[in-house]
Amino acid sequence: MSHVAVQQEKSMHSDYQCSVIINSGSGTLNAQETVQALKSSQPHLQIEHFHIIEGDVNPEKAMKEWFDNAAKAGHAVIVAGGDGTLSLGIKFAIEYDVPIAVLGMGTFNLFARHYNLPVDPLIQIQSLNKYALTHVSMCFANNTPFTTSAAFGLYPEIIEEREYYQEQFGFRSQATGYFAGLLTFLKNRPSMRFKFTDQGEVFNHESLVFMATHNRIHLENLGFDISNAQLEEEFALVSINPETLSEKLRLVMKGS
Repeated sequence: MSHVAVQQEKSMHSDYQCSVIINSGSGTLNAQETVQALKSSQPHLQIEHFHIIEGDVNPEKAMKEWFDNAAKAGHAVIVAGGDGTLSLGIKFAIEYDVPIAVLGMGTFNLFARHYNLPVDPLIQIQSLNKYALTHVSMCFANNTPFTTSAAFGLYPEIIEEREYYQEQFGFRSQATGYFAGLLTFLKNRPSMRFKFTDQGEVFNHESLVFMATHNRIHLENLGFDISNAQLEEEFALVSINPETLSEKLRLVMKGS
């Protein structure tokens, strides 16, 4: 566990000019609707630039450049997207020492639900000018920060399939996510071997799905009873090996 620290609490709307990064493939709003909602929040939010991830844009390469520009200009950055987009934004916020605000707009929006943020992106946007920057805890897996979960094994393939089908169907929904997960799990996949290093101790483990998570909603979906307070200074390592069709169905429905 590490921490992202801000030297002093500052209001995002009064002390910083902002650049905004929007993943057009995330959430129920299209990118232009998000832009218009953010513009309507001005002058409370001093937004200088809008950047949209769409089409053939490489998210990591583009976001690295945009954060570099924000650091040079002394801007804060607002990132709107799903868990992967938010994690990537936090990675570059740490690298370039840039203040960041996030709008959780994922398909299942585990990030927003964990922190009791409004699930409706429009309400999240309206609430931005009420918040101040503060210290937050951040989890790392393989030296990479994550906001909800870091998944290994079959789970990343489920996410890739979900993105593919949502693009094919032309809309994003939880039903599409469940459908993609089911199709992936019906394929025959061998377990994978993982090596873990913790404070110099190395151990091996074999699993079909493995994840590191500090998201209360995600853990509750998997059957764990845990509080936000317990996740403030640690995260859970979860190994899953569904064998029967019913176990796979349950994981798809509960583990998304």
